[in-house]
Amino acid sequence: MSTFASPVDAAFKPPTMELLFSTTLTSSTDTVPTGTLPTGYRHLRIMIAAKCDRASNAGCSGGVGARFNGDSSSSYLFMRNRVIANGTAVGPPVTGLTAFDYAPIGGSTGSNTSPAPANPDTYSAMVVEILNHEVSTRHKSWISQITSIGLGNCSYVDSRGGVWQNTAAITSITFIDPQFDMLPGSSFQVYGIR
Repeated sequence: MSTFASPVDAAFKPPTMELLFSTTLTSSTDTVPTGTLPTGYRHLRIMIAAKCDRASNAGCSGGVGARFNGDSSSSYLFMRNRVIANGTAVGPPVTGLTAFDYAPIGGSTGSNTSPAPANPDTYSAMVVEILNHEVSTRHKSWISQITSIGLGNCSYVDSRGGVWQNTAAITSITFIDPQFDMLPGSSFQVYGIR
């Protein structure tokens, strides 16, 4: 039997992922600041599990946003492709390019959304990638994948992407819910990829 041999390259180093920030909420809040993030990384990977205190029957979730370096200007462009499970239909499929005063990176499961009353441990899941966040010669791009489980129209898978129209290196992130509070148990981890 033949085997494959590859040349040894002592300079090759596989990418590593290091935890830069982590918190799990112990009380309700609408903002979670990371403080100043360490430097020397190529990209950021963010993992979030979130639930909000939305108590309205008119909707099923809150939003999770990010502000980079404290910027609250309308310099964040966003678009998404969303699949909603409501028993028989899928929709709405696309949100066009829209300006926001934060990066709308995800959504949180509402506290009143079935199966949440029966299972208070139901949280939405988000993975966010921010590419080349320390490069100071171009705008910062991000992508995210969200899954939220609820009753009917409150269950969805959402793919999002956007651009922060600023060339500054991202040195801090403040996670926000622009309408509601995020509940205890919501967790946020920021990893740096070398």
